[in-house]
Amino acid sequence: FVRWIPLRAPAGNAMIMSGWRQAGRISVETHPGHAYAELWQNFSGILIWFSAVYLFGVFLLLVLLRFLLNPLQMVEKMALEIGRREFPVMKKPPWSRELRRVVQAMNRMSGKLRTSFEENEASIEVLRNHAYRDPVTQTANRDAFESRLTHLLQSPDEFSTGALYLL
Repeated sequence: FVRWIPLRAPAGNAMIMSGWRQAGRISVETHPGHAYAELWQNFSGILIWFSAVYLFGVFLLLVLLRFLLNPLQMVEKMALEIGRREFPVMKKPPWSRELRRVVQAMNRMSGKLRTSFEENEASIEVLRNHAYRDPVTQTANRDAFESRLTHLLQSPDEFSTGALYLL
C-alpha cells in the first residue's frame, strides 16, 4: 500500500530569534506513518462498504431478473406442453408489454392448434370408419379383417396358435 501511494512528508523550517538576534534554526520533518494508517483505515472501510453495496446490488439484480424472466419460463413450459399435444392457456398475462404480446400470441396459437387437432382427429376417425367398416351393416370389412389377421400373424409371441373359420 505504501508503494502504491507515495506520500511526501512536508518539512518545516523556522528561525529562532532572541530579540533582534538569530539564536538558531529549527527544522521539523513529519513521519508519514500516521497518514498511511489513517489512509489504510479509510480505504478498508470504503472497500467493505463498496463490497457490501455490490453484493446487495447483485442479489437485487438476480431477484429482479428472476421476476422478469419468470413469464419466459412459463412461455417455455407452454411451448413444451403444446409439443406434447396439451394446449394450455396462460390466464394471467405478464406486466411487460412485449411478454404480454408473446403470451397472447401463444394463447391464440394454443387455442387454434387445439381446434385444428380436434378437427383432424374427427376427420381421421371418419376416414378410419369409412376404410374399415361396411357402410350398410357397420361391421368390419375385408380391409379390417386383413389388417387384424396381419397383426396376429406378425405377433407369434402374443398369439402362437389359432384357427381361422371363414364363412
